[in-house]
Amino acid sequence: MPKVSIIISTFNRSSLLKQAIQSVYSQTFQDWELIIVDDGSTDETKKMIHDYANLDSRIIPVSQSNKGISASRAKGIEFVTGQYIASLDDDDVYVPQKIEAQFDYLEKNPSVGLVYSYVNMVDENKTILLQWPVTPAQTFFELLHDNTIPTNSCLIRKECFERLGSFRKDFKGSDDYEMWLRISKHYRIKFLPIVIGIYRWHDHNMSHNKRKRCSSDVQVFQAVMKYELSKEEKKKVFQRVIELTYTKGSDALDQKNYSDAVFYFLQSLQFNLLIGLHISWGRYSNVSYRLLRPYAALVSAAFGAFMFFMTNLFSKEQLSSNV
Repeated sequence: MPKVSIIISTFNRSSLLKQAIQSVYSQTFQDWELIIVDDGSTDETKKMIHDYANLDSRIIPVSQSNKGISASRAKGIEFVTGQYIASLDDDDVYVPQKIEAQFDYLEKNPSVGLVYSYVNMVDENKTILLQWPVTPAQTFFELLHDNTIPTNSCLIRKECFERLGSFRKDFKGSDDYEMWLRISKHYRIKFLPIVIGIYRWHDHNMSHNKRKRCSSDVQVFQAVMKYELSKEEKKKVFQRVIELTYTKGSDALDQKNYSDAVFYFLQSLQFNLLIGLHISWGRYSNVSYRLLRPYAALVSAAFGAFMFFMTNLFSKEQLSSNV
């Protein structure tokens, strides 16, 4: 039985996948198994995975219809036999000392459930853009502020998944963030300040899409509110959601950016229909104002859309009557 199980979820990236696999082979720590979940690829991915598996019994090929990365990660967990679990995206790579350094740390620190480290973010030319995370988080409260744990940066005790469950299959791209928050409620999380991998920054990264990132984070915090939380923890979750949604919606409304205002207010109300009651900042001192502002913005946007439609309809009728 291997000490470490590594999971790669992949979809139609055979050329990049090969580099990811080779970075596993280059590890100074070799007591591993590599579970590669093919998420319904239509290119050469499936054949390549089986070619590797035919040459090395440590490679475990897993196939499923295309269900997305969250379901793929959860599927990979089902095949784990190692004591520790690492994850690697198909477009990223490990540095050779990654597994060894983090394995040694967890072996020496049995109270730590998850250890993670720096990754270098690079562009398409392999130029280093920055070292992430800039400010590492190690507690539940710190992680609420931001997800600072790249998926390929950590090593996790299998016990965490056995006790707390797997990645959420129903989450779209935020399953890792919710998992880290779940773990942080029950285990110590520690940051080991070494560079352990390369993270490719490209147009498909969810971080580029601010709206998608926001809606994903709101989904995470909806799940977090179902945890056993103290009054202070619940307050912190509300504060974070307000920062992500209500405040951005108000700023957009003040700038007459009605599209963004509607989007962020809808996210705010999706989290809690009475979210305005949880705001105590001086900027929103009147409780009725705080409570009704999102609804007033939505009604105004709907009325504006209706008037735009009627104006266009009237113009077309006028044009038809003049012909």
